[in-house]
Amino acid sequence: MSTTGNANALTAEEIERAADYVQLVFQSQGHDRDWAALEEFHRDGYALAKLMSAFGTLLLSDHITLIPEDHPAYDAEEDAPEVLTEVAIRDFQHWCLQGATGWMAAVFLIEYMQEQGDQTLQILADVRQAARYTPQDTAA
Repeated sequence: MSTTGNANALTAEEIERAADYVQLVFQSQGHDRDWAALEEFHRDGYALAKLMSAFGTLLLSDHITLIPEDHPAYDAEEDAPEVLTEVAIRDFQHWCLQGATGWMAAVFLIEYMQEQGDQTLQILADVRQAARYTPQDTAA
């Protein structure tokens, strides 16, 4: 998909930072240390929203299924899942860059990951692992 190229513009460090933020939002219990860690992220303001836009693009294009294979709409039209993903990514990016906070974007992504069978932490771990992988790893 064309959106995957945009997501690939993220560095491994940016992916780690975004995953750390989403995980912190997901696991936050309202403790002072949680709020202090969140405040550190929130100081980035619009840069955090941009990061979450790019990270959301990565998740939605490569790691989160918007239409489960057993859903009736999945087979209704061959390209329906791809079209839905493109529209969801476009709308998510627009929403992030037009005033959504990093927190709102993280909660949105967490909700999608929760719909994948409560796999939020596993999806974040998979994204982190993929970010650490380089083509040179296979050359050995």
